[in-house]
Amino acid sequence: MVSELFPLTRFSFKMAISPESVFINNETTLVAFNAGSQLPLKLTSTNFPLWRAQLTSLLIGYDLQGYIDGTTICPSSTLPPNISPDGSASAHAPNPAFLRWLRQDKLILHAILASVSESVMPLIAASSTTYDAWSKLQRLYANRSRISFQHSRLACRSPHQSFALS
Repeated sequence: MVSELFPLTRFSFKMAISPESVFINNETTLVAFNAGSQLPLKLTSTNFPLWRAQLTSLLIGYDLQGYIDGTTICPSSTLPPNISPDGSASAHAPNPAFLRWLRQDKLILHAILASVSESVMPLIAASSTTYDAWSKLQRLYANRSRISFQHSRLACRSPHQSFALS
């Protein structure tokens, strides 16, 4: 593990590529993905349900699903100023929780970008967060997939016409 090799680093960093790297997500560990091996199916305009299952399973496995469902909220970029006993306030300091959130969000966003086809990438390339990219993909493809599934289900249920010979 990188943090064992470099004990003075503030954040540990794990490549999510092997069973040995499985861990419970915590406040100091960042997860990087190997999209080529962990997300082998690239999103196209026709395979959203399969691609979504692949991505959500991976994120749930690393306890990172909050970045796509909006429950892992971006912290404030600065800490509130400290008020000293004499009433003076210190300057706003950078919030380490924000920096960690930002770094993890960008790693997940990169995994998403790396796991979509070239025709899909322009649709989410301007997304600033994982949640933004995920929301766009949901809007673009979830309804199409649902309609396509319902259409094929109805086609299977429709009675076959029989022709009588006279």
